[in-house]
Amino acid sequence: VGTVVHLALEQLSLLEHLPVSCQGADLDRWKMALRRLGLCGESLQQAVDAVAHNVDTALADPQGRWILSSQHVSAHSEYAVSCTGSAGRVMDLVIDRTFVDRASGDCWIVDYKTSRPQPDDALQGFLAREAEHYREQLLSYRDALAQLGAATIRCALYFSAIGEFYELSLEA
Repeated sequence: VGTVVHLALEQLSLLEHLPVSCQGADLDRWKMALRRLGLCGESLQQAVDAVAHNVDTALADPQGRWILSSQHVSAHSEYAVSCTGSAGRVMDLVIDRTFVDRASGDCWIVDYKTSRPQPDDALQGFLAREAEHYREQLLSYRDALAQLGAATIRCALYFSAIGEFYELSLEA
């Protein structure tokens, strides 16, 4: 589901005008992608429903629409970059979404997540744990874009299943 949600969000980010919700042709395309990933039967339909839910949630959320907007400067989805990591090792990375916000001039790195808190889990606790879990990954992304010349870089996780945007503080 996560792989196809990433694909769907990438496709949406290329559109000049975002739809209000996913369309029938989108569902067919995502179903085919899920089939290619080995799903069939009831698990296939559950996965299609999950992808549609994630996409519809992002499209209904103003923050999700902002992330997906094609109107940003230097916008890229599934952006492949290579950089030199610690100890001089070359790292190949793929950044889910990056762009420069026209209003602030800040470069944003957004990492998509399809996870959601468990029913008995407080939202803020869930977000904090996820942020800690993905902190090093986002630091690598930030460092890669800094090597490419990006100035002010801000990082966030976007939880497409629940429409939550969570900015991380990556200060030392």
